[in-house]
Amino acid sequence: MRPTYQHKFVANHLQGTYGNMENWPFNSESEIEEELCKKGVAISPGECLVVGLTDDGGCVGKVGGLQGLADFPRTSLVIPYHEIERLFHEQHAEWVEL
Repeated sequence: MRPTYQHKFVANHLQGTYGNMENWPFNSESEIEEELCKKGVAISPGECLVVGLTDDGGCVGKVGGLQGLADFPRTSLVIPYHEIERLFHEQHAEWVEL
């Protein structure tokens, strides 16, 4: 799968928002983008993006409900689609105002 604009936007948001966390597993936006692309992650309304925070590196994926969380470590970060969409619209509104 080729990187999409969604991958780029999500990677930028994740690295900018969570990149300073002590146990954040990624060093750059491109690392996150590559991981999203490699796993074919494309989130849709009603789904959540999950970032597994582990000692041996991070894992990313998506879930559609509580049951899907069983595949991720309990220290995972869960980000609902609507939060990412809201941020996208805020960024777009700022860009339009320029």
